[in-house]
Parts: sequence; structure tokens; C-alpha cells
Amino acid sequence: MPMSKAVAPHLPYLRRFARALAGTQAAGDAYVAATLEVLNHGVQLALSPAHQTLNPVTGGQWQVTITNTGSVADVFDLTPVGIVALTGQFTANPVALNPGQSTVVNLNASGFGFALPATYPLGVAAVSQGDARVLAEATASLTFDSFEAVELSWNPISQTVSGSTAGLVLVLTNTANVSTRYALTLGAPGLSGGLAQVVVDLPAHATVLLPLFVEAGAPGTYAIEAQADSTTSAAGGSATASVTFNFEAPAPQMRVYLPFVSTQEDDTPLLFERIFLPLVLK
Repeated sequence: MPMSKAVAPHLPYLRRFARALAGTQAAGDAYVAATLEVLNHGVQLALSPAHQTLNPVTGGQWQVTITNTGSVADVFDLTPVGIVALTGQFTANPVALNPGQSTVVNLNASGFGFALPATYPLGVAAVSQGDARVLAEATASLTFDSFEAVELSWNPISQTVSGSTAGLVLVLTNTANVSTRYALTLGAPGLSGGLAQVVVDLPAHATVLLPLFVEAGAPGTYAIEAQADSTTSAAGGSATASVTFNFEAPAPQMRVYLPFVSTQEDDTPLLFERIFLPLVLK
């Protein structure tokens, strides 16, 4: 039964109460009229499931049941609240319902990579377009599992230098929702140099910048690959940069060996065939 019909037998008592509250019958009747106007509209919400557990990198879905409990047809605007407020989308919104009619729409939400492993409240609000004073809300809860993930990148990813040394920065981001320890390895064939840190502890969603300086023994283009692996799971990532060195390689040194010649007491030369003195030509 619509609420307005349920209240009808009590209308005389409602008018008396309103008159006592407002001071005059006219003012009291104005309150009664406003009350009856609101009672023509009504809405109820139910949200299912009441609780679920998700991996933050996946999405979730809920079923929202909307019922028009008023005595007139109405249209209801739905709004996601709580942790689904930013990304929640309804399969139908707004929802038009006749008196007493119910319907079910889905609420889909994703993009929870920012969430830490904990339990969060969420909900749905419905507001009547016929009367904004008519509204309802249903709530649920959502728990996120812990997970590990990492992103690696070089800055710059490619460069050309005039000389035999170059500097670049390895950017390591913990995209997981838990603190993680990462072991770093570096591959740079033909280059000398290394990272100052090979083990890094990072809180969830934190980033660290690791400088690297390398030196080439000859001009050319070299690849530098970094790998970061979690010490507690299979999570890992890699990144590759390239550096081109432009410089003149030092000319090879030429060594000429001359025989060592000495003289005897009678001034005759004495040749030491197995003794040579190196002469370096530059």
C-alpha cells in the first residue's frame, strides 16, 4: 500500500499535531500538505553482494535493486559512493519506475590499483527527480587482496653523447599495494659502471630514482638493460636504454724493439741478441 494511503485514516490527527506545532491551522495544514506531497514519492534500494574480496587490479560488479514505493511514477538518479565513487558505472541510469515497480541494474567498478589491502565501504544512493527530498541509500563492503608489481623505465631512454662517459637514471616504481624488496641486475656489454644499490626496499606506490654512470672503451651504440625482481614473489620488470658515444678512440701504441749494443774494452761492439730496449712511438 502506498504510504499516502496508509496515512489517510490518520489525517485528522496529523492536522491537529501540525496545528499545535505551527500555532495556527493554516500553517499546520501547510506542513501536512508538504508531508503528503513527499509521501506520494518513495524509493528503496538493495545492494548485493553485501561483501566481496577482490584483487585491486581487477574490477567488481554489484546488483542494485531499486523499488518505487511511492503512489506515482517516478524517475530516480543513481550515484555510486565510497570507494566506487570515481569509477562506478551503472548499466542503466536514471531509472524510471511505476508505483510499486522494481528493477535491477548492475554497478561495475574498476581501477583499484591505488587501494591498500584493507576493507572499504561502498554504497549506492537514489534520489527522486520528482522530489529531491525523497532518497535512499544501500551499503556494502569490499576487501582487497595484497599483490606485488613493479614498473621500470630509463630517463632518458636514448641519448647521444660526445665523449666516453654518459649518465642516466633508472626509475623504479612499486605499483603494488604492499611494501616490497627488489633485487636489481644490470646488463651493459662493452661498458663499465654499475648501480650504487642492488637491493631496494620500497613502500606501496613509491618511486625511487637510481643514477647510473657508464664509460665506453670505444665509440658506438650500446644497450643497457635493467631487471628488477621481487624477493618474495614472481613480480618483476625490465627496461632497456641505448647510448651512442661519439669520440675518437686513442690510436694504438706501436712498440719497436732495438737490439742492445755495448762495447768491449778494445772498443769492439758486443751485441746482446736476447736483450732489447722497447721504443714506444706515439
